[in-house]
Amino acid sequence: MGIPLVGKRHQRKAGTSQTADRKHDTILNRICGASGSGCSSANNQQSVQPQESSSDNCKHLWEHYCREELPLKELSTQDAYSVYAKNWILPRWGKLALEEIKTVEVERWLRAAGVADGTKAKLKCVMSALFSHAVRWEFCGHNPISSGIPVGSGGKRGPSTGVRVSAKRQEAPLFLSPE
Repeated sequence: MGIPLVGKRHQRKAGTSQTADRKHDTILNRICGASGSGCSSANNQQSVQPQESSSDNCKHLWEHYCREELPLKELSTQDAYSVYAKNWILPRWGKLALEEIKTVEVERWLRAAGVADGTKAKLKCVMSALFSHAVRWEFCGHNPISSGIPVGSGGKRGPSTGVRVSAKRQEAPLFLSPE
């Protein structure tokens, strides 16, 4: 069933006829299948300990993020993150070890990307979420994408340490008048 093209917005919702577990598995398989990362089902609720073999590169980090954190987000966010990971992040950073991904390299990559500033800002946001997940699960010691300012520091900023990218429009939008 497609969305009718009559100029109205339609919010997509998860099916209500499925059980919670089936719905979760369906969403997870769609997300991980879209990334090409081959995530397994999140129904394995064993305590997952960080291991070198499962956390050594960005692709493995994405797979872990798919299982543990992405299903908790809204469906539209899951779709958007999957597209950004599949089309930009994993092709460039997927095989690199987490320790090899440096702030300046990410900043140069974003600057050289032939996409709008808003897309660059979203890519930075998704990468920052991935590395925040990695820090939380102790796969790496710091987030090279974020500013590194500790929470509760009172807004005192030192030199900028995170990836800098602007989300500002390059041109003002063109408004058409009815005349």
